[in-house]
Amino acid sequence: MRRLLSSWGFVVVLMGFSAVFVRHLLSPQGINSVLLLTSMMAMASLAQSFVILVGGIDLSIPMIAAYSGIFLNWFAKNQNGPLIWLIPVVLAFGCAIGAINGAGVVFLQVHPIVMTMGMAAILEGTIMLFTSGTSKGNAPEAIGWFVAGRIGGVYVSVLAMIVLAAVVGAFQSYSAFGRRLYAIGNNRRAAKLSGVRVQLYEFLAYVLCGFFASVLGIMITGFVRQAYIKMADGYLLVSIAAVAVGGAQMNGGKGHHLGTLGGAIMLSLLSVILTSFMMPEGVRNIVFGLIILVAVFGIREKRVGS
Repeated sequence: MRRLLSSWGFVVVLMGFSAVFVRHLLSPQGINSVLLLTSMMAMASLAQSFVILVGGIDLSIPMIAAYSGIFLNWFAKNQNGPLIWLIPVVLAFGCAIGAINGAGVVFLQVHPIVMTMGMAAILEGTIMLFTSGTSKGNAPEAIGWFVAGRIGGVYVSVLAMIVLAAVVGAFQSYSAFGRRLYAIGNNRRAAKLSGVRVQLYEFLAYVLCGFFASVLGIMITGFVRQAYIKMADGYLLVSIAAVAVGGAQMNGGKGHHLGTLGGAIMLSLLSVILTSFMMPEGVRNIVFGLIILVAVFGIREKRVGS
């Protein structure tokens, strides 16, 4: 519980800082904008959290997201009608890439970093062959509405994030599937001896990661109204940082999606604050990298101390 609350504590601290130095950030529009950014960060972090929970990591999330967005735009041709079949196909594509990653890690015993980095390179090369690195088409209006449309003054993507966080959090905490992921991350051998089908559930964690990476691609496409090869690159570091600051143990077995959501909100606030002070993107990356190191070191020290 303390790990889960730590990220939310940082959110309170940053809000207090904003109240003094960046007052416009706490206006209704400012908060709504932060939550819009959070919805995409949360989706990337949610994807990453499934594999980290079982002791893995996925470096192909940005390329899955980019491929999904480019595929969607290319075939939709700025029309809402094709979305009826395109969205299921794009989500199935994400699951398929996740399944390939999972098969390589689980059944072929390839290290997660090597497997997912290789997959990212394959996807990037494929995108370059078909697009030459340029944007293909514009996003249909319906996709733009899903991200930046409003219901009762609140962005649709923010409402979707809240519902999804509640559903996934409950699923993780109270379902047999969620408990088995925790068991695998804590002790694979003990989980296997207790009857858990370790390989199956670890494989499914990568499939879920691929699914949510594709959702991320759809969301970014709707937000910027275009899709291109580098559009999701910034979300790889975010996905790891939010999970780490949310209290997850990077070798698996500890963590909760509600803590990850708090981490995503914290990073969104921090990103907007740095932008308000005219800090370059390089500074933001340095800060996020330091957050990962400090969070991981802090969790490690707690484990050693206990």
